[in-house]
Amino acid sequence: MTASPILFQGFNWESSKKKGGWYNFLIKSIPEIAASRITHVWLPPPSHSASSEEVFNRRLYDLDASQYGTQDELKTLIKEFHSNGIQCVADIVINHRTAERQDSDGRWNIFEGGTPDDRLDWDRSCICIDDTTSSGGTGNSDTGADFNGAPDIDHLNTRVQ
Repeated sequence: MTASPILFQGFNWESSKKKGGWYNFLIKSIPEIAASRITHVWLPPPSHSASSEEVFNRRLYDLDASQYGTQDELKTLIKEFHSNGIQCVADIVINHRTAERQDSDGRWNIFEGGTPDDRLDWDRSCICIDDTTSSGGTGNSDTGADFNGAPDIDHLNTRVQ
């Protein structure tokens, strides 16, 4: 008989405030997590964010600006989980992405991806036209429920897709 997968939530609302970094704290817990027969660990949002909890990600590929630790610490953590037979799941909610800068009208709708190319550098055309955050979106109408914490990303936009 095969055991059912067990997912462990490897962060909480206060994890980003852990002295010495959350990734460094969590790596010390791997033996205990592995002994508990956990098969997967759900890791916190790994990128630059507008909030200390990192729920409003900005530069998606800027992993050295995380409140949880550095890119190298994250890689070490994942490697250690994998060597203990534990898979990692990243927490990334694309519709919670927030802008990096304001446009010439003072609206927060200039996004930077944190990559050498511009594939994740978005502007107001990637925000729904009926967004309620006053972002000046010019994209398609929203296809889901409104979320006031961040601009409603236009999921029909081919650049976003």
